[in-house]
Amino acid sequence: MDSVNLSIGMHLKESLINEVCKKMMKCVK
Repeated sequence: MDSVNLSIGMHLKESLINEVCKKMMKCVK
């Protein structure tokens, strides 16, 4: 797997988790 694609994938996943977390639990990291 491409390390660049892996980095982007991890970043997108992290962003998505943070979005959901803000909406549901209003947690701040």
